[in-house]
Amino acid sequence: MLKEHRKCIFCGKILPKSDMLRIARLKNKNVIIDYDKKGAGRGCYICFSCIYSCNFKNKGVIAKSLKTNIDIKIYNEIERYIKSLSIKGQGGEH
Repeated sequence: MLKEHRKCIFCGKILPKSDMLRIARLKNKNVIIDYDKKGAGRGCYICFSCIYSCNFKNKGVIAKSLKTNIDIKIYNEIERYIKSLSIKGQGGEH
């Protein structure tokens, strides 16, 4: 795997980190969206195509990957982030 590429936990595609969203579980078990993609903790990556097309809330894939429960606030924050990208004209083309 290339150094700046990661695998999407939904579709399995290997893509540049810039085309993905990183969700991280910190040592204190808090789950955050790691916008800088450099934070510490166990992380997983989701490509923007999957975020737009998948019902990522119901599959439990993020929780399984991070080995913890995911609060609904995280899913809501992901949705707000994606909407902000769409407004800026950056979304849906990955």
